Amino acid sequence: MTLRPRGGRWPTLAAVVMAWQLTGPVHLAHPMDEPSQGSGAASGVSIRLELQPSAPEPSDSSPEKPTTEPNPSRLTAGQNATAKQVAAKETAAKDQAATKVAAKDSPAKVVAPRAVAPKAITAHAEDEKLGAEDGGISQSVNPMRPTKLAASSAHIADQPTDRDFSNERLESDIAAQTQVQPDDVPLEQGEHPFDAPAAKSTAQPTPAEPSRSSAPQASRGEPFTHRELQIQAGIRACLSYYQAHPENTTRRGPWALMHAALPLGVECEVLAGNRRVNALGWLCFNGTCGKQNMFQPTRQGFRPNVGPGVQGHEGQFLAILAQSKVPADYPLQINRRKYTVMDLARYEMATCREKSELTFKLIGLSHYLEPNQQWRDNRGQRWNLEKMVAEELAQPINGAACGGVHRLMGLSYSLLQRQEAGQPITGHWERSKIYLNDYVNYTMSLQNPDGSFSTNWLESRGMDPNVERQVQTTGHILEWLVYTLPDDHVRSPRIESAVEFLLGTVGREPQRDWPIGPRGHALRALALYSQRVFGARPGNFKAYLAGTDSPAAVR
Repeated sequence: MTLRPRGGRWPTLAAVVMAWQLTGPVHLAHPMDEPSQGSGAASGVSIRLELQPSAPEPSDSSPEKPTTEPNPSRLTAGQNATAKQVAAKETAAKDQAATKVAAKDSPAKVVAPRAVAPKAITAHAEDEKLGAEDGGISQSVNPMRPTKLAASSAHIADQPTDRDFSNERLESDIAAQTQVQPDDVPLEQGEHPFDAPAAKSTAQPTPAEPSRSSAPQASRGEPFTHRELQIQAGIRACLSYYQAHPENTTRRGPWALMHAALPLGVECEVLAGNRRVNALGWLCFNGTCGKQNMFQPTRQGFRPNVGPGVQGHEGQFLAILAQSKVPADYPLQINRRKYTVMDLARYEMATCREKSELTFKLIGLSHYLEPNQQWRDNRGQRWNLEKMVAEELAQPINGAACGGVHRLMGLSYSLLQRQEAGQPITGHWERSKIYLNDYVNYTMSLQNPDGSFSTNWLESRGMDPNVERQVQTTGHILEWLVYTLPDDHVRSPRIESAVEFLLGTVGREPQRDWPIGPRGHALRALALYSQRVFGARPGNFKAYLAGTDSPAAVR
């Protein structure tokens, strides 16, 4: 290996060792020869990865930045020139900021080789008319926000509303409060049996759903390896433990219960006083948890609460319901007023705003609306799902909620819903597909040797020794990758290593009081892996977990 000085300085020995250990970038070939309109039989985002069997010889340069600018072959000359001008300005600003940060670094501080994340895609007014009957919805130019440097935002930029607000009260502090208290159960809740909402996929699978599970079944024609069988046993034992040890509504608030429900969805149960109730049913009927409620009534209807302990983001509860496949006609009840999940979707439709975070609204509305449905918000602006995708593509990843992984999940979820509905992948949908392709490969280049993913989220490589930080970033990133990757790559050794990392942390120490947000995403990554590889089905996890020897910790 030949070393050359960068910026007039020779790399330190520690930096060389770290560069040698960390996995290099993964190269991507875009499958642009695919038909633009699918039949609904495709599985996952149609991306092809060339996963390298071993790390290449490290070089003195940072991993190559994936290009995520709009594809020049699909843009006009004016649009292509505008994209290049914006990219040049952003690159100059980043270089100037990086120089200032480097000057402040202590000589003893070891900085990992910087991996630069893809840029946000800027929407253009002249790009595409989105098909509205009155001439179409035009997308105005959205200035790109400056991407924060890893040194300043890798930990700080985690949104305050994404932190764990439900661990303030320890188990010892609530031991005497497990009986039903006056403010634990609102009076109107006696009318509701708190039965589990039936997962849509269990009652009547959509034509597209078999495509997501048929490929793993086909791959099961090839015998599972010993490693895969060990992973399957570990996931079953891990999820069984948490199923047998439910959270309670005295300690946990709505935000925490949403995350507790992530792995098991409609089958998740919690303790309310001296009885077990369905977690999503409790939230849908506005049950009190942590002395808070998901909804508040208004003069003419209701609105979901947003803030610490409740929704961390606009549309977050609808996104949880969508990912749990709760039917649109499942009831909501707020102060004896009766609504449905679709009424909540209509509220999120009415409150869409340009140049704002639409990540969780996009997940929920992609599930509950028709693929090409159009609507107006309560300010008169016209919307459809493609416009929401365009708005999200114009927003940055770094500095967004949980390192931007939620934003990537929103794009993946909406694209998969459209692909499974057999709709054409053109316009902003195609740009989203290219964007996701690049980010998948870039993210894989940041994976650590122990299978975990960067503790700096997607800003750069990082191996923070704090195990809770490792679980937080690895759980979020693996959840998105397992949902997005094609079936053959879900079974790749590198994804298996990430699964084993979570089994060796959250799975090995389930009695530990892990922050419930990171824990919920880590467990959902394991649950999704069981669906993609071992054939578990949403709404049927109890049957899948049945037959395990005991709900004990993984050893």
